[in-house]
Amino acid sequence: SVVKVSVRPTRRRGLPAGTGMVDGGEHRKRGRVADRRPVRILDTNDDGVRAPGIAALARAAATTGHEVLVVAPLIDYSGAGAAVGPVHSRDGVDYEAHVIEGLGDIPTFGIDGPPALATILACVGGFGPRPDMVLSGINHGINVGRSAMHSGTVGAALTGAHFGLRCLA
Repeated sequence: SVVKVSVRPTRRRGLPAGTGMVDGGEHRKRGRVADRRPVRILDTNDDGVRAPGIAALARAAATTGHEVLVVAPLIDYSGAGAAVGPVHSRDGVDYEAHVIEGLGDIPTFGIDGPPALATILACVGGFGPRPDMVLSGINHGINVGRSAMHSGTVGAALTGAHFGLRCLA
């Protein structure tokens, strides 16, 4: 079943330095953060939602105790860089819910678009609350030297950085 996603921008709160947790708006009192919540991690890639690399990354992220969301292309978008596709000429972005074996109830979606678009959709609230960080990979190919600027995996992380998120590709 294919569903169209319509998104509206949302606000996010920053990460306190060195805590690994997000301050829910409470100020530090006597060296403690009063209201902590898990970091919301977006996992994406350019090899597609069915690729073994994203499953391995999501499994590793899930072991941290933080909240994990997987949003990746339905097909391989290797070499897409930070492209978002022709978003201005369509009504919405089609996506499908997926299940990654061994990940239980971690929300996983495949979108009809490149990984940078997956990052944008997550950042503007298309799949629930905005992520606090982006993990992009694990890539099937290499992303080194000049080829890194063409990598969809790197492009997704750069897009997250554009939204002020901490990112790793």
